[in-house]
Amino acid sequence: MTSKTYRLGLLAIDGCMLSSLSGPADALRVAQTLAEIRSPADAPRFESIVFSARGATHVRSESGIEISGIKPLGRNARFDLVLVPGINHHRPRELLDRRAEFEPEFAALRALHLRGTRLAATCSGTYLLAMARLLDGHRATTSWWMASSFRRHFPNVQLEEQALMVEDGDVITTGASTAVFSLVIRLIAQVAGE
Repeated sequence: MTSKTYRLGLLAIDGCMLSSLSGPADALRVAQTLAEIRSPADAPRFESIVFSARGATHVRSESGIEISGIKPLGRNARFDLVLVPGINHHRPRELLDRRAEFEPEFAALRALHLRGTRLAATCSGTYLLAMARLLDGHRATTSWWMASSFRRHFPNVQLEEQALMVEDGDVITTGASTAVFSLVIRLIAQVAGE
């Protein structure tokens, strides 16, 4: 019997929250091990691929730790889900002021979405999806302290800032940075069971 492979793409961006990338990758590795213990012959496969929309081989996380071994986004890259990490900032305006800087990420996310890839964002990563116009017409959440700014700048998104996670069609958003673990647990359960 052929086992299913679930591929999670983790978008590497300078200034990202390290836990937004390492946490999901670690959780998938643990899920893979447990699935193999439980059912060695037909365990689902979990893969996490940290990639760059701009061909970078390394990025510096918000804590200053450099992440290396990043893959370029290939033209035919296939993921079941791509996760946009939280990005450190002091005010939501800082993210909005960097809009032009994120254009390679926006283009990559739009292209992946057009090919049918589901998208997710955690914490302030929701701003990137919103700036790329990928949340228009969707329900979404973000960190509670950014709600006022988010509503003002993205009126076409139905914000539910009290929600830990919002899944609306092919887009999933989570609130504060640690909410990414709720998302990963849900994904693992959908593939491998509770």
